[in-house]
Amino acid sequence: MIWVSWRQDRARLLGLAALFVVLAAGYVAMGADMRGSLSTVDLPDCFAGAPDPRCGDWPALIAFVHNYAQLLLTLLPAALGMFLGAPVVAAELEHHTFRFTWTQSVTRGRWLGSKVLLGGAFSVAYGLVFAAAYAWWFAPAIQREGRFPTFDFGLVSFPATCLFGFALGLAGGAVLRQTLAGAAVALVGFLPVIVVVKNLVRPRLFSPVLTEQTHVGDLTVGTQVFRDGAGVIHGYDETLALAGIPRPPIPGMEPVDRLASAGFTRLYPVQPAGRFWTLQLCEAGLFVLLAALCVAGAFWWVRRRLA
Repeated sequence: MIWVSWRQDRARLLGLAALFVVLAAGYVAMGADMRGSLSTVDLPDCFAGAPDPRCGDWPALIAFVHNYAQLLLTLLPAALGMFLGAPVVAAELEHHTFRFTWTQSVTRGRWLGSKVLLGGAFSVAYGLVFAAAYAWWFAPAIQREGRFPTFDFGLVSFPATCLFGFALGLAGGAVLRQTLAGAAVALVGFLPVIVVVKNLVRPRLFSPVLTEQTHVGDLTVGTQVFRDGAGVIHGYDETLALAGIPRPPIPGMEPVDRLASAGFTRLYPVQPAGRFWTLQLCEAGLFVLLAALCVAGAFWWVRRRLA
């Protein structure tokens, strides 16, 4: 059945493979060009985004990649759901080929299992290829920036995110019985999930560490707090009120000497750099669980609800 599934889906599989390989090759080519034109001493500083005569035009390009291109590339898993996952069941129903496919000796469960195994394996492989290229491109900046700027395309979490995108499209196409509707579910459903995971779940997987001084590689989460002389933690507005300091137009511009004289110490909530791979594993496990739920729902729907 795997061979049959490959014969049926090879056009989509190869087309998506070309997309991911081209994007990965772009990062590899950019990284090779940077390494060839800049010294190893200057290269890490070029990722800061600020103009630097030593870096030429590279800071502007790097800033564009981080601020704009990366937002679009975050949707790559959704593309897998739209073009690979959604047609798995929906295309059979739309073309009425299920009348032949599901009346042979192969059961619906085995047929769908081969489709899921093939599509899921390719989705993970796509994610690994792209994540590896992105990690190699960003490697010179790790000493300066740490690994957290690469988290969305991490070697562990991104393949799992791609698997979830595929599974979401699969479930949407199976339930709604239309490829276009399933593709819409893959896109519209993926967006809120990735936003919630990135902004709400990821920073709270582990309790942040409060530190007076952030270090290279730490991920700042939440807002700064203050500790008084008795060790009690206070919020920003409460601290200013207790210290008798007017609220500045921009947080962080309050007079440090007045805060210190009032006995307050500024603390930053961070996820330490040493938690990077643990957080990657936890987030990957979350997306694998979500993918498993989508696949299980698709199996149940195909076997029990589709006549």
